[in-house]
Amino acid sequence: MATAHRSSVSHTRSRASIPLLPSFPPPPTSLPTPASPPKLASPPLQLSSPTPSIPAQLLSPKAAAPPKSAHSAAQLDVTQLSADEIFERFGVGEIRALERRARREAEGKRDELKVMVGERYRDLLEAADSIVAMHESSVQVREALTAMLDLSSRSSLLSRSTQPPVQQDDPQTHSLPALLKLLHDAPEHLWRLLEGEKHLDAAWVLVVARVVWTELAGDEDEGGGVLTMFPIIQRQWETIAHFKTQIAHRATLHLRSHTLSPLETTHTLSSLLLLDPVTLSSTLALLLAQRSASLAGLLAPPPEPSSPSLQSPSPSLSPPPSAITSTSSTLLSALSLLSSTLSTARELFLSSSSSSSSCPSHLPTFLHDLQQAPSSTPAHTSTPTTHSVLSALPNAQLLLRYLPPEILSFTPYISAGALDASAVETELGAWFDAALSSLTGRVGALLGCLASAREVRGVRRRVGGPRAGWAEGLKEEESGRVRDVLDKACAERVRAVWGQKLDELVGAVDEEVRSALKEVLADPAAHQADLHPTTYLLSPFSPAPSTPSPLLRMSLQTRTARHTPLLSRTLARTESVARALRADVRGWLASSPELRKAWGSDVRAALERVREGLEERRREAGREEGDGRGEGWVGRVARALVGSEALWRDLGVEVDDLADLAAGLQDIHTASLRTAHTQAVERALAFLRSRTPEDTAAEHELWAAADPPLPSAPSRALLHALHALAEAATASGGSARGVMSAFVRGAKDALDGPGEEGTRDAVRDWWDAAFLGEVVQRGLAGEAEAEEWAALVQKLEKAARQLSPPSTADLPTQLSATLSPALQRTQLLLAPLFPPPSQPSSGSAKFSALLPLGAPPDAQAQQQPMLALARTGARFGLLPVGVVGGR
Repeated sequence: MATAHRSSVSHTRSRASIPLLPSFPPPPTSLPTPASPPKLASPPLQLSSPTPSIPAQLLSPKAAAPPKSAHSAAQLDVTQLSADEIFERFGVGEIRALERRARREAEGKRDELKVMVGERYRDLLEAADSIVAMHESSVQVREALTAMLDLSSRSSLLSRSTQPPVQQDDPQTHSLPALLKLLHDAPEHLWRLLEGEKHLDAAWVLVVARVVWTELAGDEDEGGGVLTMFPIIQRQWETIAHFKTQIAHRATLHLRSHTLSPLETTHTLSSLLLLDPVTLSSTLALLLAQRSASLAGLLAPPPEPSSPSLQSPSPSLSPPPSAITSTSSTLLSALSLLSSTLSTARELFLSSSSSSSSCPSHLPTFLHDLQQAPSSTPAHTSTPTTHSVLSALPNAQLLLRYLPPEILSFTPYISAGALDASAVETELGAWFDAALSSLTGRVGALLGCLASAREVRGVRRRVGGPRAGWAEGLKEEESGRVRDVLDKACAERVRAVWGQKLDELVGAVDEEVRSALKEVLADPAAHQADLHPTTYLLSPFSPAPSTPSPLLRMSLQTRTARHTPLLSRTLARTESVARALRADVRGWLASSPELRKAWGSDVRAALERVREGLEERRREAGREEGDGRGEGWVGRVARALVGSEALWRDLGVEVDDLADLAAGLQDIHTASLRTAHTQAVERALAFLRSRTPEDTAAEHELWAAADPPLPSAPSRALLHALHALAEAATASGGSARGVMSAFVRGAKDALDGPGEEGTRDAVRDWWDAAFLGEVVQRGLAGEAEAEEWAALVQKLEKAARQLSPPSTADLPTQLSATLSPALQRTQLLLAPLFPPPSQPSSGSAKFSALLPLGAPPDAQAQQQPMLALARTGARFGLLPVGVVGGR
C-alpha cells in the first residue's frame, strides 16, 4: 500500500524518519492486564459489507426476468424481477409467499447488523482499555525515570547541575495520539469541507491522512505494533478511503457552475489532479465537458407537469415570472456560461510566461507553487500548504502542536505535463463552435414563448445590448458570431409573430364578412341600410347635443363614405388589428432593412389571402341568393378596404405599391355588381318598352303645338329608365359605365327596332335618342358605345325629317336648342350616370360643381312643363310657387 501511495504522492522525507513514539520498556508484569472480552457464539461479519440492505437488483425496474416456466415462485430469485413483472407472472398467493420470504431475510439481516454493531462496540472497548493501559504504563515509566534522575543528582553535584531538566511536556510523546486523532476526525473534517465546497482542502486532508496511515502501516511491518495495538486504524482508513470518490465526484460537478471565479476553478481542478494525476489537456477536456453538460441543462426545455395540480398553481404561491424575464434570464445564463468558460480556460491554460507570475489562477504556475517546500515563499498567498489546510480545522491547535514536523511540512508531487498553446486554442475553438450550435438550435424555442414583437425586442435589448456583460470574456469575432445568432433568431421570431397577427387580420375579415352575410340574408328588412347605402346616407341623423366634435365629424364622414353599420363594424375590426400589429412591429421595421423587405412580402401575401377570401364569399353569396344583395355587400367591403387609408397606413404600404392587389379588390366589387346591374338594365329596358299608344298621343299633344314643334323633355319611359339606372349606380356606389354600356345595347334595339302599333313616333324617338346620346357621351366618353349611338341618332334623324313639317328644316340647330335646357333640368336626377366633377376651390366653383351643366333656364319663361309625368289639374297654376318645373 505504501508503494501505491508513493506512485501518486511522494514527499522528501523517509518513512522511518518520523518518530511516532519513543521506545519505552515493556510494562511491569505487575500491572494488571485487561481481560479479554468473551467471544460471541456466531462468527463475526465481514467488514466489507457492514450494512445489510435490500439487494439493488430488487430495486431496479429494468432487471430482466426469466420465463415463468423455468422456475417456480418458491425457487425464483425475485431480485432479478421488477415489481410489475412479479405481479404479471405470479398470483396473489405466490406474491404473498415471496413477501414473507423477503421479510424473513430482512429480519435475518437486521439480526446480523445487531451482531456486527455489538462486535465493533467490543472492539472499541478493547481499544479504550488498551489506551488506558498505555497511559498507566507511561505514567509508571515517567515516575521511574524521575526517580533515576533524583538518585543521579544526589551522587554528584556536578552531574546534577549539568543535567538538563526533564521536559514535562515533550511533543514527541503526543505524536501518536495526534496522528490517531487526525485519522479519527478525518471523516468529519472531510464532510465539513465538502459541504463548504472546499474541494482542494478536502483532497489535501485525504492525502495527508493517506500518508499517516501509510506510515502507521509501515511501522507495523517493522515491528512497531501500532495496528496490533489499535486495530481500529485499519477500519478507519477503509472509511476514509471512500472519500476519494466523493471528492472527485463533487469537484467534477462543481466545475459545471459558470459563476466560479478563475481561482476557484483552479482550486477545483487542482483537487482532481491531487487525487488522480492526469495531464493538463485531460483536465481542460474535463472542464469543457462539464460546461457543455451545464449548457445543455440550461437550454433543455422545461419538464411538462405530470399532474393537473401542477398546471394550476396555488394562489398562495408567487406568480411566475414574465416571459421576458424568464427568457432573458435563461439566455443570459447560457451566454455567461459560454463567456466565462472561454475566459477562464484562457486564463488557466494560456497565460503567457510574463503574466503567469502575476496571475494566481494560472494552473501550471499554481501547481508549481503547490509543490514548493513550506520554507520557500510561494508566488501567491492563495497557494495552500499542509499547515494552512490543517489550520482551518476545528482542532487545529492540537494538531499543529503535536503532529510531527514531517507531516506539517508535507508537500505533494503532481506531474501534469505541459500544454501546447495552439492545441488549447484549437480545442477551445471547437468547443465554442459546438456550444454555439447548441445555442442556435435552442434559442428559437426559448423565444417561442414570446407572444409579441415588443417582447422579443425587450429580450434582445436585455441580452444583446451594447453593454452586455457576457461579451467581455469573448473575442470580438466570437461575440460578433453570438450576436448574429441572436439577431437571426429574434428576426425569425418577429416574423413568426407578425405572421400570426396577419393570419388574425385575414381571419377577422373573413369572420366579419361571413357573419354580416348571414345577418343580411336572414333578415333583409332589418338591414335595409346595409343593402341600400343611399338610404343610409339620406336617413335622419340627430346626434346628441353633448356629442364631441371629433365624434360628430367621424360620424358624418362615415355616412358620406356610405359605410353602413355592418361595413363599419368590419372595417373597424380590420383596422384595429392592423393598428395593433403596426404598433407592435414599428421598432423592428425602423431598425432592420431586411425585416422591412420581409414585412412587405408578408403583407402582400396576407392581402392576397384577403382578396381570395372575399372572392370566395362573393361566389357563395351568388349561389345562395340570386338577387345580388349579398354579392353587392361583399363588393362594397372590397371597395372599402381599397379606400381605407388607415388600413394601408397601418400596414406600412402604399396602394400604388400594391396596385395589382387593389385592382383585384376592385374587380371583386365590379363582379359583385354584375347581377344587380343586369337586373337594373332589365328594369330600365322594360320601362323603355312600356310606352302605350295613349302615352305617345298625350306626349305628342304637348310638343306638337310648340315652336318649333319638337319635344323639350325626354319621354316618361326614357326618364323612368334613366332613373332606374341612376338608382342602380347609386346603390352600387361605383361607376355607372358598366350599367350604361349594357343599357345602351338594349336601348338601341328598342329605339331602332319596330314597336307596337301606335307606340312609335319618329320625332320623339329621334329626340329621345339624341338626349340619350348626350347622356352616353358624358357617361361613356371615348367608348365604342358612344360612337355607335351617334350613328343611331343620324339614322333616326333621317326618319324624323320625313315626318316633320317644313318649318323644322333646320333640325340639328333646333335640336340643340331644346336638348341643352333639358339636360340642365335633369342633371341632378341623372347625376349618378355622369362622371364625378373635380374638387372645387372657390365659392363660385363649388356652386358650379353642384350644377356642372349650368343652371337651368327660368321655368316661368317656358309655356310647357319640364316633365310630362302627369296631367296638371285646373288649379295647378294657382299654387304660390315661383318655379314649379325647376323643382
